[in-house]
Amino acid sequence: MLKIRAAQIEVLGRENEAGMEGRALRHLQNCLPDVCATLGEAELRRIIQFGRGRAKSHDIRHELDFFRYLNLMFMFGLEFDTDPRYPWAARTLQTDKQSRVKMDLLMDHALLFCSQNASEQAAE
Repeated sequence: MLKIRAAQIEVLGRENEAGMEGRALRHLQNCLPDVCATLGEAELRRIIQFGRGRAKSHDIRHELDFFRYLNLMFMFGLEFDTDPRYPWAARTLQTDKQSRVKMDLLMDHALLFCSQNASEQAAE
């Protein structure tokens, strides 16, 4: 019988995290090439690590959900999840819903917020 020790699982987890960081970097470089060019790779990696910690604190663990979380960080600010200008973010992240559901709701709220702001600006 094959046994995987806890130490082996830990190593695999670290390797997966390192791989995810690289994929997140490429994701941001594809989505936001101008922003990424001004920040540089080292700063982007720091932001990704910061975002990974915040996302995990909200139980956002799946890679695709984390990438969407990063998108929101760049759209609304690195600490959008606690920013009083976006109460919908904190409210959504504090629920006990699954990661994918939380991110779907956050994306919906973000789109609604942006469309409302665009309408208000057009009316001025």
